Amino acid sequence: SCHPSTRQMNIQQHSVDPLEVPRNLLKEVLPSLLHSIMFMRAFGLVRPIDVCIDSLDVYYTKIEEPAIEKKIADRVDEFIDNITKKKLKKAQILVSFYEKKLKSGFGGLTTKYEQVCWEQWVLSLDITASVPSSPSPSSGTDGSQVLAGEIRRRITQIMKMGNESKAHIPPLTTKEVAPFPYEISIPTASEGGMMDMVWNMLKSPAPILT
Repeated sequence: SCHPSTRQMNIQQHSVDPLEVPRNLLKEVLPSLLHSIMFMRAFGLVRPIDVCIDSLDVYYTKIEEPAIEKKIADRVDEFIDNITKKKLKKAQILVSFYEKKLKSGFGGLTTKYEQVCWEQWVLSLDITASVPSSPSPSSGTDGSQVLAGEIRRRITQIMKMGNESKAHIPPLTTKEVAPFPYEISIPTASEGGMMDMVWNMLKSPAPILT
């Protein structure tokens, strides 16, 4: 888990540019960002699949891995339920990756594994009521085209961040597609002080997922 000295640890944090998303499209848009992150941190024999958000004509790549697909689908549903119940207009979802490290105790007489966070991705969303159907006076394009362009830019940003930042990735000890424990989490915070909540979560024990 990420202990209280987390701030001093070598954690790579990627904050993706905030994205404005209509509430009715969250179930389609949010998976595209989460799957893009997981794809950038997939190793071993990866089976990529191109997926299209039909309503926006936006393509992204995901891994054909049932456990990852289920985890993302569950968290997206939880995220939507959370903002609906609390009527939030701003919300975040985090993707954290951990490394299992052997820790000695009692003068080396006992050993146990602990999870240390080495990377976290922060997705910040501004929730709107619906996609504007009328063309923008400045661009002449409708709201769907504008949103599609913004999503593509975020996916490109995720890919660039993932490709340019690799030196901190721990050594691989397995050939699994997802070799590192990971967690997709939702800060249970009000609309203010979201980044403080991110650090508080990092300092708290993380659930062990394999």
